[in-house]
Amino acid sequence: VLARAGTALGLELSIEGTPEYALRPEPRLVLPGLTVRQPGASAPLLQASQAEISLPWRTLWRAEEVVVTRIALVRPRLDMAALSQWLRERPASGEPFTLPTITQGVHASGGEVTGATWSLRDLELALPELRPGAPATLDASGRFLQKDLALDVAAQLALATAGLASDYTLQASGRIAKGTLDRPYALDAKGRFDARGPVPELQANTLRLRSQSPLPDLDAKGAVS
Repeated sequence: VLARAGTALGLELSIEGTPEYALRPEPRLVLPGLTVRQPGASAPLLQASQAEISLPWRTLWRAEEVVVTRIALVRPRLDMAALSQWLRERPASGEPFTLPTITQGVHASGGEVTGATWSLRDLELALPELRPGAPATLDASGRFLQKDLALDVAAQLALATAGLASDYTLQASGRIAKGTLDRPYALDAKGRFDARGPVPELQANTLRLRSQSPLPDLDAKGAVS
Protein backbone atom coordinates (compact mmCIF):
# COMPACT_ATOMS: atom_id res chain seq x y z
CA VAL A 1 0.00 0.00 0.00
CA LEU A 2 2.77 2.46 0.93
CA ALA A 3 4.75 1.69 -2.21
CA ARG A 4 1.75 2.21 -4.50
CA ALA A 5 0.72 5.43 -2.77
CA GLY A 6 4.29 6.72 -2.89
CA THR A 7 4.62 5.99 -6.60
CA ALA A 8 1.39 7.86 -7.34
CA LEU A 9 2.49 10.90 -5.30
CA GLY A 10 6.19 10.91 -6.16
CA LEU A 11 7.05 10.42 -2.47
CA GLU A 12 8.70 7.89 -0.21
CA LEU A 13 6.40 6.58 2.52
CA SER A 14 7.75 4.48 5.37
CA ILE A 15 6.65 3.37 8.83
CA GLU A 16 8.42 2.38 12.03
CA GLY A 17 6.65 -0.33 13.98
CA THR A 18 4.01 -2.95 13.31
CA PRO A 19 0.96 -1.82 11.37
CA GLU A 20 -2.56 -2.91 12.24
CA TYR A 21 -5.35 -3.67 9.82
CA ALA A 22 -8.92 -4.88 9.84
CA LEU A 23 -11.28 -5.90 7.05
CA ARG A 24 -14.60 -5.74 8.89
CA PRO A 25 -16.89 -3.90 8.74
CA GLU A 26 -14.64 -2.20 6.18
CA PRO A 27 -10.90 -1.93 5.43
CA ARG A 28 -9.05 -0.01 8.15
CA LEU A 29 -5.29 0.56 8.33
CA VAL A 30 -3.30 1.97 11.26
CA LEU A 31 0.30 3.00 10.49
CA PRO A 32 2.77 3.73 13.33
CA GLY A 33 5.70 6.10 12.91
CA LEU A 34 4.73 7.35 9.44
CA THR A 35 7.37 9.33 7.53
CA VAL A 36 6.74 10.96 4.15
CA ARG A 37 9.59 12.52 2.19
CA GLN A 38 10.46 13.54 -1.33
CA PRO A 39 13.01 11.11 -2.83
CA GLY A 40 16.51 12.37 -2.07
CA ALA A 41 15.33 15.08 0.34
CA SER A 42 17.12 15.39 3.68
CA ALA A 43 14.08 16.61 5.62
CA PRO A 44 10.76 14.72 5.81
CA LEU A 45 7.73 16.47 4.39
CA LEU A 46 5.38 14.92 6.96
CA GLN A 47 5.79 12.77 10.04
CA ALA A 48 3.12 11.35 12.35
CA SER A 49 3.35 9.06 15.34
CA GLN A 50 0.24 7.33 14.01
CA ALA A 51 -1.91 7.57 10.90
CA GLU A 52 -5.25 5.84 10.48
CA ILE A 53 -7.39 5.51 7.38
CA SER A 54 -10.60 3.58 6.80
CA LEU A 55 -12.60 3.36 3.60
CA PRO A 56 -15.63 1.50 2.26
CA TRP A 57 -15.27 -1.59 0.13
CA ARG A 58 -16.84 0.17 -2.86
CA THR A 59 -13.84 2.50 -3.06
CA LEU A 60 -11.58 -0.50 -3.63
CA TRP A 61 -13.80 -1.97 -6.35
CA ARG A 62 -14.74 1.29 -8.14
CA ALA A 63 -11.64 3.39 -8.83
CA GLU A 64 -13.71 6.27 -10.25
CA GLU A 65 -15.41 6.81 -6.88
CA VAL A 66 -13.09 8.35 -4.29
CA VAL A 67 -14.84 7.81 -0.94
CA VAL A 68 -12.96 7.59 2.37
CA THR A 69 -14.59 6.94 5.72
CA ARG A 70 -12.10 8.57 8.10
CA ILE A 71 -8.54 9.91 8.28
CA ALA A 72 -6.90 10.50 11.67
CA LEU A 73 -3.37 11.72 12.45
CA VAL A 74 -1.70 11.70 15.87
CA ARG A 75 1.09 14.27 16.42
CA PRO A 76 1.60 15.11 12.72
CA ARG A 77 4.55 17.40 11.90
CA LEU A 78 4.48 19.23 8.57
CA ASP A 79 7.53 20.99 7.10
CA MET A 80 6.34 23.84 4.85
CA ALA A 81 9.66 24.20 3.00
CA ALA A 82 9.68 20.51 2.07
CA LEU A 83 6.00 20.66 1.11
CA SER A 84 6.58 23.70 -1.15
CA GLN A 85 9.53 21.98 -2.83
CA TRP A 86 7.43 18.90 -3.58
CA LEU A 87 4.54 20.96 -4.94
CA ARG A 88 6.88 22.94 -7.23
CA GLU A 89 8.25 19.75 -8.75
CA ARG A 90 4.91 18.01 -9.25
CA PRO A 91 4.10 17.53 -12.94
CA ALA A 92 1.06 19.35 -14.30
CA SER A 93 -1.57 16.66 -14.85
CA GLY A 94 -3.96 18.77 -16.91
CA GLU A 95 -6.84 17.09 -15.08
CA PRO A 96 -9.31 18.99 -12.87
CA PHE A 97 -8.86 18.75 -9.12
CA THR A 98 -11.11 16.08 -7.62
CA LEU A 99 -12.13 16.49 -4.01
CA PRO A 100 -12.68 13.17 -2.21
CA THR A 101 -15.72 12.37 -0.10
CA ILE A 102 -14.82 11.71 3.55
CA THR A 103 -17.95 10.57 5.34
CA GLN A 104 -16.59 10.68 8.93
CA GLY A 105 -14.07 13.44 8.36
CA VAL A 106 -10.45 14.27 9.07
CA HIS A 107 -9.04 14.60 12.58
CA ALA A 108 -5.59 15.61 13.79
CA SER A 109 -4.28 16.01 17.34
CA GLY A 110 -1.04 17.40 18.75
CA GLY A 111 0.09 18.68 15.37
CA GLU A 112 2.88 21.05 14.38
CA VAL A 113 3.56 23.07 11.21
CA THR A 114 7.03 24.59 10.72
CA GLY A 115 7.83 27.51 8.41
CA ALA A 116 11.06 29.39 7.78
CA THR A 117 10.58 31.93 10.58
CA TRP A 118 7.40 30.71 12.31
CA SER A 119 5.71 27.64 13.70
CA LEU A 120 2.21 26.50 14.55
CA ARG A 121 2.07 24.19 17.57
CA ASP A 122 -0.50 22.23 19.56
CA LEU A 123 -2.59 22.02 16.42
CA GLU A 124 -6.00 20.34 16.72
CA LEU A 125 -8.20 19.86 13.64
CA ALA A 126 -11.69 18.46 13.26
CA LEU A 127 -13.48 18.27 9.92
CA PRO A 128 -16.61 16.19 10.62
CA GLU A 129 -17.50 15.55 6.98
CA LEU A 130 -16.34 16.44 3.49
CA ARG A 131 -18.49 16.13 0.37
CA PRO A 132 -17.72 17.95 -2.91
CA GLY A 133 -20.05 20.88 -3.45
CA ALA A 134 -21.68 20.55 -0.02
CA PRO A 135 -21.18 22.81 3.00
CA ALA A 136 -18.17 22.01 5.20
CA THR A 137 -17.09 23.23 8.63
CA LEU A 138 -13.54 23.01 10.02
CA ASP A 139 -12.76 23.57 13.70
CA ALA A 140 -9.11 24.31 14.51
CA SER A 141 -7.02 25.48 17.42
CA GLY A 142 -3.32 26.01 18.00
CA ARG A 143 -0.56 28.45 18.88
CA PHE A 144 1.23 30.55 16.26
CA LEU A 145 4.80 31.57 17.23
CA GLN A 146 7.13 34.00 15.45
CA LYS A 147 10.07 35.48 17.37
CA ASP A 148 8.50 37.09 20.47
CA LEU A 149 4.96 36.99 19.10
CA ALA A 150 2.56 34.32 20.39
CA LEU A 151 -0.95 34.04 19.01
CA ASP A 152 -3.35 31.55 20.60
CA VAL A 153 -6.29 30.83 18.34
CA ALA A 154 -9.48 28.81 18.29
CA ALA A 155 -11.27 29.13 14.97
CA GLN A 156 -14.14 27.81 12.92
CA LEU A 157 -14.13 28.06 9.13
CA ALA A 158 -17.41 27.39 7.34
CA LEU A 159 -17.51 26.89 3.55
CA ALA A 160 -20.71 27.19 1.55
CA THR A 161 -19.43 24.63 -0.98
CA ALA A 162 -16.39 22.42 -0.34
CA GLY A 163 -13.89 22.82 -3.17
CA LEU A 164 -11.41 25.26 -4.69
CA ALA A 165 -13.88 28.16 -4.73
CA SER A 166 -16.49 29.05 -2.15
CA ASP A 167 -18.09 31.68 0.02
CA TYR A 168 -16.72 31.43 3.56
CA THR A 169 -17.35 32.55 7.12
CA LEU A 170 -14.49 32.70 9.62
CA GLN A 171 -14.75 33.15 13.38
CA ALA A 172 -11.63 33.18 15.56
CA SER A 173 -10.70 34.20 19.08
CA GLY A 174 -7.82 33.88 21.50
CA ARG A 175 -4.98 35.97 22.90
CA ILE A 176 -2.12 37.98 21.39
CA ALA A 177 1.11 38.18 23.40
CA LYS A 178 4.22 40.16 22.42
CA GLY A 179 6.71 41.35 25.03
CA THR A 180 4.71 42.80 27.92
CA LEU A 181 1.55 42.94 25.81
CA ASP A 182 -1.10 40.27 26.42
CA ARG A 183 -4.62 40.94 25.14
CA PRO A 184 -7.68 38.95 24.04
CA TYR A 185 -9.05 39.30 20.52
CA ALA A 186 -12.02 38.21 18.44
CA LEU A 187 -12.12 38.13 14.63
CA ASP A 188 -15.06 37.67 12.28
CA ALA A 189 -14.81 37.67 8.50
CA LYS A 190 -17.03 36.81 5.55
CA GLY A 191 -16.18 36.67 1.89
CA ARG A 192 -15.14 34.39 -0.94
CA PHE A 193 -11.99 32.62 -2.08
CA ASP A 194 -11.09 31.20 -5.48
CA ALA A 195 -8.05 28.96 -5.93
CA ARG A 196 -8.96 27.51 -9.32
CA GLY A 197 -6.66 29.77 -11.35
CA PRO A 198 -2.88 30.31 -11.31
CA VAL A 199 -3.29 33.21 -8.84
CA PRO A 200 -5.46 32.36 -5.81
CA GLU A 201 -7.75 35.16 -4.70
CA LEU A 202 -9.23 35.87 -1.26
CA GLN A 203 -11.89 38.50 -0.71
CA ALA A 204 -13.18 39.76 2.64
CA ASN A 205 -16.52 41.45 2.22
CA THR A 206 -16.55 42.16 5.94
CA LEU A 207 -13.76 41.90 8.51
CA ARG A 208 -14.30 42.79 12.16
CA LEU A 209 -11.54 42.69 14.81
CA ARG A 210 -12.21 43.43 18.47
CA SER A 211 -9.55 43.66 21.18
CA GLN A 212 -8.40 45.85 24.08
CA SER A 213 -6.16 48.92 24.15
CA PRO A 214 -3.46 49.39 22.94
CA LEU A 215 -4.68 47.05 20.21
CA PRO A 216 -7.30 48.65 17.98
CA ASP A 217 -10.82 47.71 17.05
CA LEU A 218 -10.98 47.38 13.27
CA ASP A 219 -13.71 47.17 10.65
CA ALA A 220 -12.57 46.65 7.09
CA LYS A 221 -13.05 44.94 3.75
CA GLY A 222 -10.53 44.09 1.06
CA ALA A 223 -8.95 41.49 -1.17
CA VAL A 224 -5.62 39.75 -1.63
CA SER A 225 -4.20 37.66 -4.47
